[in-house]
Amino acid sequence: MGLFGLFRRPRINNGPYTSFLGMDDRDLVRAVRSLITEIDQNGCLMLVVAFNLIDILLVWMTWRANKHPKKGLPKDIDGFIIFNSRSLLEVQEDIAVRRLHWFAMAGLVKKATTICIKNKYDDDSAFIWIRLASGGAIAEDALRHNIVWDHQEKSSFSHIHSERSGIDYILNHVMPSALRRNRTINDFSGEHDIFLGL
Repeated sequence: MGLFGLFRRPRINNGPYTSFLGMDDRDLVRAVRSLITEIDQNGCLMLVVAFNLIDILLVWMTWRANKHPKKGLPKDIDGFIIFNSRSLLEVQEDIAVRRLHWFAMAGLVKKATTICIKNKYDDDSAFIWIRLASGGAIAEDALRHNIVWDHQEKSSFSHIHSERSGIDYILNHVMPSALRRNRTINDFSGEHDIFLGL
């Protein structure tokens, strides 16, 4: 299913992820950290792929929302989380359901990361992104036959040919650049012989 194939107007309902948005900053970060803890290495990779697509999706959805305001498309990250969460109440096809889960969770990671950077929650941001970067170690094999994401959506990862290059790509090209100064993330990158750009 293509990048823009899922976005129909959802029913008005909460869905499984919107409760995170009612939390204060500290609790939301803790909740996202807990969520990441429960996800295996392959799940971390799926989250990274979804995270990598959010900005382009939001640009497109915002353009569509301005052009067709009655369609109920989101214009910001909170709206993106709500949209994908509510859409889960309508969709039944397995691949579509998985995509919506990854997009909603990736939206939460993006929101939590922004909070961590703003409030200097360095331990939390390090935990989240080291955990996510671990998914890069299996990217070459895990994405080769993956059917959740289409070829276009996986293309940014097509150059990955080793565990190290997968982790390197996530830390240097997917993770927000402000976190490259995080001491714990720098220690982790050094352990894998990875140089973090400025």
